[in-house]
Amino acid sequence: MRILHTADWHIGRTLSGFDLLPTQQASFAALRQVAHDQNVDAIIIAGDLYDRGLAAENAVNAVNGMMRTLNRDDGFPLLVISGNHDSAPRLATGSEWYSSTGFYLHTRLEEAFTPVTIGDTQFFLLPYFEPAMARNYFDDDQLTNIGTAMVPVIAKMVAAFAPDKKHVLVAHFFAAGSTHTARKRR
Repeated sequence: MRILHTADWHIGRTLSGFDLLPTQQASFAALRQVAHDQNVDAIIIAGDLYDRGLAAENAVNAVNGMMRTLNRDDGFPLLVISGNHDSAPRLATGSEWYSSTGFYLHTRLEEAFTPVTIGDTQFFLLPYFEPAMARNYFDDDQLTNIGTAMVPVIAKMVAAFAPDKKHVLVAHFFAAGSTHTARKRR
């Protein structure tokens, strides 16, 4: 299986007052060309499609157009999760019927436990979540940070593994052992 993985598009971002959308659209065109040239079986977009939770109308239109192009026009299955810069409810608008076209968009923790199966692979799409969401979902007051919350999250996913399938986790989090640097936002 050939998978194209991408993330952190941050559509709607400006840099010192400069609109990055034309550059982002050129990057999208290049990504689309790679998907065609490599004949990928699926495209993963692992969060932060938008640069902010309340994305501007032109950013929403751009992302919608990009998703439509990849999925409806080009026929690529899309496996998409919300990131910490996305507004999960806004991004999920219309997602009830997306899967009928091979567009799987997960924006809520509970969706992560139902895998998407493509060929011989199960994909677990884990959107960005705050510890309180896991605390409420699992009814466990001990889940006070992402590290403790990931233990039951992963355990529940593993319980859903089909033994005859490969398993891929798509997430938008810092990984164990990673480092974090401060970044100034303007």
